[in-house]
Amino acid sequence: MFSRKGRILPVSLLFSLFVSKKLSGRVESNVL
Repeated sequence: MFSRKGRILPVSLLFSLFVSKKLSGRVESNVL
């Protein structure tokens, strides 16, 4: 249970980072 949580946490962090990057990229393209 604990090891599974430890494995899921970094994945969710990477996913949130990817989403934020995509959103920021979309905003930049809209501004330009």
